[in-house]
Amino acid sequence: MHDAHWLVIANASDHFAPVWRSYARSRLVCVCDGAMALAQRHCLAVDLLIGDFDSIAAVDLSFARATVDTRVVPALDQNFTDLEKSIHFIDTQQPKSIVVVNALANRVDHSLYNLRLLARYHAPQRPLALLTPTEKILFIRNQTVQLTGQVGDLVSVAAFNQAQVTSRGLRFDMSAHTLTLASPDSVSNCLSQRQARLEVDGSCLLMVELNVEINDEAPRL
Repeated sequence: MHDAHWLVIANASDHFAPVWRSYARSRLVCVCDGAMALAQRHCLAVDLLIGDFDSIAAVDLSFARATVDTRVVPALDQNFTDLEKSIHFIDTQQPKSIVVVNALANRVDHSLYNLRLLARYHAPQRPLALLTPTEKILFIRNQTVQLTGQVGDLVSVAAFNQAQVTSRGLRFDMSAHTLTLASPDSVSNCLSQRQARLEVDGSCLLMVELNVEINDEAPRL
């Protein structure tokens, strides 16, 4: 399990988008508690099941424990969510990257908390992203990133909590534009050419379409 790319399936809803399956094929799969039923329904091989097991059906937990290739890790500390426990545990395995799906749905408080995990567990050497069926979301802090996609692909930048952003290659480029929780964000922006560049001083959320590649050019720690 060491030095691998990971997919984490959270337990926010009873939904697994078909587009996420390509991530499951190329990564080790971690499932949070009750999401085990979702993984089984979609015939996904599970490498790690973690949680306090308060939402998983007894039959699904028994199945996981009987599966040779599935590691079952009880994590009972109620001060942390199952998703947070998953990220923390995977980080002990020195992962190359972590992608989280099924984390933004149903309850707003849970969705906001999960977005904040991007900041709490931000590590430039180990990318961490949340995926929806159509977008990927990353936390950016003091970094320069290059975006590669198709003209018209969605790019949104939102304060989280404050940043100064300069861009090249967006329909509405920014020049040392200050983002705060009280100021306008750069939402519903898009690529004006196949490649764009963002320079971020401070911290923000970057939201792009799934097909857009994000490369970290130069972390400035």
